[in-house]
Amino acid sequence: MNGFESFLPTASQNAALVLEQQLAAAGTRCAPARQLYKAAATVSCVAVGIGGHGCLGCIGRLAWADAAFMRELVLSFRSFIGARPGLFFPFYRLTHRSVRARALVLDRHTELVIEGFPRSGNTFAVLAFQLAQQREVAIAHHLHHPAQVLRGARRGVAVVVLIRDPEAAVRSLALRRPDVPLKTLLRQYVDFYSVLDSVRERVVVATFEEVTGDFGAVTARVNARFGTDYGCFEHTPENVDRVFAQIDHINRSLGGSEYDVSRPSAARDNVQPRLLTPEEAGALEDAQAQYLALTSARTGAPV
Repeated sequence: MNGFESFLPTASQNAALVLEQQLAAAGTRCAPARQLYKAAATVSCVAVGIGGHGCLGCIGRLAWADAAFMRELVLSFRSFIGARPGLFFPFYRLTHRSVRARALVLDRHTELVIEGFPRSGNTFAVLAFQLAQQREVAIAHHLHHPAQVLRGARRGVAVVVLIRDPEAAVRSLALRRPDVPLKTLLRQYVDFYSVLDSVRERVVVATFEEVTGDFGAVTARVNARFGTDYGCFEHTPENVDRVFAQIDHINRSLGGSEYDVSRPSAARDNVQPRLLTPEEAGALEDAQAQYLALTSARTGAPV
């Protein structure tokens, strides 16, 4: 048992270890994206095989010949299926057969959903929440797909949607995914949050600053909104250090670098952001509009 775990009640010790195992099993540095990428690659391969000289075969050959085209195809597939619970969950269960990976997914035992775009405080929120509980709470988390939010809200499960300023979130993610253009990451950000408009009144939206500044207040809003009685994280320096220690442990177990770790990082802070191209600046404006739309009219917001 490490230093962080020694401070936890038994249920929270187990939950923290389970989180680490789940993230490792699911390959969380790419969430379920790795499996989705394989599926899209398979689609293009099939297109080559069965399309012959027709349109489908042409698309397949283009996909393999042009890495950028293939990447865009895969990411479009990922966004399409990730916004449709009826497609996403069967596909995820088909491609993620381990018990640990499936434990990330909403099911009949789930009490709480915590989801957001990558680099929006997801890991901090889950660990801080677990630290404050006296029992194990079944949480669906870290899929980074809106399907999880949509299904949770429609089933009446308590849902927390995490959101961060798009430029901060995307620039942080770009250090982890330098192979993906900023414009594409910004489009993914818009794709993630734009489909949540239909359930906005049925979830608690928490900004990155709220999660990392006073997560106990976020939990209090969950309790008020959903009639739950979860323990509220005491946002003291000691408790925050305990969460960061567990984050470091998880990052090491996944082979992550300082660019990957889900806490403040001097390595990331020292990277000088480049100027955006006009195309990227336009994509950022769309993402910022989505951020404002979701955060300006939310239920359970602090007053």
